[in-house]
Amino acid sequence: MSVRYPHLELALNIEGNGCWSAEGQRREISSESGSAQLVYFNDIRIRAEHRKNKRILHAELRMDARLWRPLFQELDVQTLAQPPSLLALSRKISLNDYKLKIGFKEVFEMTVFEFVRRQRMEKARVLLENGSLNVSQAASLVGYNNFSHFSALFKKTYGMNPSNYARDVAKT
Repeated sequence: MSVRYPHLELALNIEGNGCWSAEGQRREISSESGSAQLVYFNDIRIRAEHRKNKRILHAELRMDARLWRPLFQELDVQTLAQPPSLLALSRKISLNDYKLKIGFKEVFEMTVFEFVRRQRMEKARVLLENGSLNVSQAASLVGYNNFSHFSALFKKTYGMNPSNYARDVAKT
């Protein structure tokens, strides 16, 4: 069977043994009775094997990664200022926090914390571009109470401190 969309898959091997490997990977994964795997797939072929004439009871739960993106794009300024905890977020999408951390990193290639930080920086940049807020106000709106911490992160992200960025944008 072939699934062509990016997804997280929770595979449960309830009874019987088998193994599988992903196309282009040297490593083979053993699937013993009672085992579970959480794997991210994105347009890749899987080869699965089990013993001939031996019963295998296997269940898979697929979560389309494309459905997750809107959830994270809905973050607004209020949410960025007080983002949900990892536990609250995992409850919102009905997945335990460990599997959310692992799956999120696999899908988005960054941690949930890094994602929130990037979203905060992007929103702060847009707020500064609009010109209606000063740097302190923009930092506060996206959840940074420590101005120097915010400035350091902004500079690391955009290559200049936020005051200079706001000034340069105002000139254009």
